[in-house]
Amino acid sequence: MRSIQRANTLVKEALDRLTQGSTTIVIAHRLSTVINADKIVVIKYRTVAEEGNLASLLERDGLFRKLYNRQYKDGVSPDALNSSMVKSV
Repeated sequence: MRSIQRANTLVKEALDRLTQGSTTIVIAHRLSTVINADKIVVIKYRTVAEEGNLASLLERDGLFRKLYNRQYKDGVSPDALNSSMVKSV
């Protein structure tokens, strides 16, 4: 488990370096990969279900919020995750 977490951290750090100053499209299952994105697009069944930044998506009672609550049910806040996340558009 620890090696998986380390690998995820290394991938996030590499993406952060590679995407700095550019427009990047990231497809991710883990929300932590895109939590700092300027724009998040949630796709369900080949259709855009919602889009916005983290705050606007969490304000709604939509699919992103449900996924977020499921992934962070342990009470991890977005601020705690922001230290090493990828910035993308």
